[in-house]
Amino acid sequence: MKKKTAAVAKGINVFLRNARVEAGLSQSDVSEHLGLSSSQYISNIERGLCPPSVETLVKMTKLYRLPQKKVVTILVTDFEKSLKGKFVGGPSATKSRKN
Repeated sequence: MKKKTAAVAKGINVFLRNARVEAGLSQSDVSEHLGLSSSQYISNIERGLCPPSVETLVKMTKLYRLPQKKVVTILVTDFEKSLKGKFVGGPSATKSRKN
């Protein structure tokens, strides 16, 4: 069974990984363009272990020449899925309200 990663949704990380590959860049290339000392952060983003910071996401969007609207749409969709996972079926959803 595959271990779930942190609370990062699966949309943006896969999208960014695919965009990097389509741009013909390695993780090392990206980290160099972003001024990072290592490609580990890019790897963690792409594997869904951590979300990109807003600054990093903007730089990656520009580097990969991605449509900003598409990136925002994926982020919003990811966030909605994450929220639904927290609210629907979560502990507070099963408790009855007492007024």
